[in-house]
Order: sequence, then C-alpha cells, then structure tokens
Amino acid sequence: GEVDFARPDRLVLPPAARDLFEKPWAYLLCDDMREDPILRELPPVSVGLRSSLRVPLLRDGRTFGGLNFMS
Repeated sequence: GEVDFARPDRLVLPPAARDLFEKPWAYLLCDDMREDPILRELPPVSVGLRSSLRVPLLRDGRTFGGLNFMS
C-alpha cells in the first residue's frame, strides 16, 4: 500500500550530520532507521519505513543535496 507522511519544506540538519556536506561520501545505507540516533527522529520512521539508501547530489565535486530511497 501507499505510505504518506508530512514532508517539511526545510530539514534542519543536526550537528552530527554536517559531515554529509563537508566531507566526501558515496552512499549511506541504513538497514533499520529505528536504530539510528539521527534517522529515527524523521517522519518516515513514524509511518513504518525502515530501510534507507541515500546518495549525494554533487555539483563541481561538492554535495548540494541527496537522493533518498526508503522502504
């Protein structure tokens, strides 16, 4: 079935996540977002989504965003 949740216009990154924009990374894979101290607070977890694959969006070698797949 379909899963829906309120998507914020802006997501404030906690200090622990700042490295995602300051250091290079290829992907982030999380088997269970409920177990992650940062991800467990996000709206998708409250509606039952558990796994997450994130890849960075790069411009001139710098991260300006990310693409996230969840199930």
